[in-house]
Amino acid sequence: MAKIKHRVIFCIAFYTLMIGCSTQPTASSSEHPVVIPAAAAEAVTTACKKWRFFPQAHISHVSLSKNAKHVLVSTSDPLRAQLLTKQGKVKWSRPLKQPVRAQAISESGDLIALSTYDNKLQVFDSSGRKKWEREHLGRPIILERKKLVLLFNDDDADAKTAFITYDFSGRKVGEVKASRFEPLEMAIAENQEFVALIGSKGNITTYATEGKPLWQELTSKGSGAIALTANPNPRVFALGAKELSGFELGSSKKWVNLWKTSLKRRFETIKPVGNAVFLYGNSQQGQALAALDATTGKLLWERFYPLPANYSSLVFTNSSSQTSAKEPLRQYASVAIDDGVQAGMLQILGVNLQGNALWKAAIEAESGIYSYDLSSKPEALVVGAGEPGNGFIEFYRFEKGLCGKTNKNSPPLKF
Repeated sequence: MAKIKHRVIFCIAFYTLMIGCSTQPTASSSEHPVVIPAAAAEAVTTACKKWRFFPQAHISHVSLSKNAKHVLVSTSDPLRAQLLTKQGKVKWSRPLKQPVRAQAISESGDLIALSTYDNKLQVFDSSGRKKWEREHLGRPIILERKKLVLLFNDDDADAKTAFITYDFSGRKVGEVKASRFEPLEMAIAENQEFVALIGSKGNITTYATEGKPLWQELTSKGSGAIALTANPNPRVFALGAKELSGFELGSSKKWVNLWKTSLKRRFETIKPVGNAVFLYGNSQQGQALAALDATTGKLLWERFYPLPANYSSLVFTNSSSQTSAKEPLRQYASVAIDDGVQAGMLQILGVNLQGNALWKAAIEAESGIYSYDLSSKPEALVVGAGEPGNGFIEFYRFEKGLCGKTNKNSPPLKF
């Protein structure tokens, strides 16, 4: 499936699949099981729109700091990067010489990294001051707990390098060569202590985020999708053509194959959430969303629909090891869809471990959603729609019950 530069437009099929309606489709053959609509979860919240911002440009990327205080926006025509406050005000704006290929913002919003198509990795502070710049083209990832900026070479711009790590001052602290394999995808543990790379031959290697090799190499019939967790023990999940494998690091520091599960169809995205592994797929055979038990590989639930979506969805998770008794963190994955009710009306859903919807946000965007991002604590959602020449940013907070009476753009949650 095309990686779509973050664009996610879906057909009516997935909305029926996830939410259900009176026109529930039936299976046409044994290959396509009957769709099982997901009911609303017991503790639903409403995604309330707080503001909309028009940058007077075409949106290319949007990122939300995990404390929900800053929104990073990059645009084309004109080329620029902007940092917005949680109130939707422009904190700073900088012109760019080339389009942004990938971007990242730290959890606190104090550090910004931009990778542009002129082979520049540029790092800024929250005031917009450039801290340092290096010659690279890749995908920047800010590891705030480790005070590191990792640049993953995910497009073969530098065939000899898998990733490079810098500290926040711009000093290189590690580099991993790719002499034996072409890296296809990277996964980072939630504690930011180590990463896993899957190569073109299905080989999986693990490293400390500073670049030191760790543990033994794994071999999987991988398709380029992997996932990684750190608690309670390091685990790797590798997706094959029609199988998913789970590995755990044993007491002897060697990987143990926990399980291998055959899948009915192809999936393309893996996202661990709590003790479950979410799978999302979109192909000519249709769309699917499923969840498996991370310890046993047992299927928890699945949704199939025989019609494909126009574009694959971005998938984010709302899960962390940092929880409190007063305010436990909800665990779910988000998926973007098109409900098909009105042209240009798009939906983003939060689906929990039981396959039920916790929330949904309705977005009017005729040309589709080009990018969106999710914050865990506090829960917030930012959406970037790439309307040609007139893109917009929308910011949502999750509230119990109905949104404020003055917020006419956020109707109550209905399923």
